[in-house]
Parts: sequence; C-alpha cells; structure tokens
Amino acid sequence: MKLIRFTVPLFAVSLFALSMPMAFGANVHALKGTYAFELTGISVDSQGQSDCDGCAASVVTKVKWNAGYGEITFDGAGHATFTKFVSLSGGGGPAGHTYAYSVSGNVANIASVLGSPVAIQLGAYNSSGVATVLLFVVTDTGQSSSPLLGLGTLQ
Repeated sequence: MKLIRFTVPLFAVSLFALSMPMAFGANVHALKGTYAFELTGISVDSQGQSDCDGCAASVVTKVKWNAGYGEITFDGAGHATFTKFVSLSGGGGPAGHTYAYSVSGNVANIASVLGSPVAIQLGAYNSSGVATVLLFVVTDTGQSSSPLLGLGTLQ
C-alpha cells in the first residue's frame, strides 16, 4: 500500500515535468523577442547544351551556395518581423516584412516568406516559457535546391 501511495504521486510529478516543454511550446507566446539567425543551403542547376541538331548534348551543372543571416522579432501574439536580413549569395531578403506565424507543440510555422514556407523547431525554454533556441527549415526556396537550414538564438 505504501508503494502505491508513493508511486502515484511520483508518476503524476513525472508526467507534469515531461509535459512542461510541450505546455510552453503550445502557443504563440512561446516565441517572443528578437532572435539572431543564420541560414545555409545549396542549389543545383543542370542545363543541357548542344551546338548542333543531332549532336550529343553536354550537361552543365552549377552548384551555388545559399546563405544569409539576420534578425527576426516575434511579438508573442502571432506576428514576426524580419528586422534585418543579409544574403551572402546575392538576391534580396525579407527585411522589413511582417508575417503571421502559428505554433503547434514545439513547432512554429510561417506560411510564406517571399513564397517559401518556414518551419521553426522551438527548444531550450527559459523560465518564462519562451524558446531561446530555434532551428529554421525553409523547404521551398523556388529553386532546385536543398532546404535552407539554420539556427537562431534569443538575444
């Protein structure tokens, strides 16, 4: 009987402790503040070229490194603003734009940043329940490329 009295509260406490990260990550309040981030990925462009009809085409493959860094501010109410974005591989970025975001469990989603969906894995929560480390995954960059991956940290 003593074992049951000890086991039930211990089980309840362990369930509570395991559910805390999920409880923190379950709403938009888990993302609040400015995060510095870096992104990187590659794109591959293959093109066939032929100098004459009936000649064998040669294939030219270009591999390009895509990278960028910046800052994004989450207001804790479902709005994210890219306050800074620098592309190291040319092209523009989303600096100055605000996007809606949602959070489910430990994953946040921004439906479209310049046409590309962004998934954000939340982790390492502080005592206020705000995520301090983020893993960014940009899955469709509009090119034949690998996803852009990156890390962000609460500033």
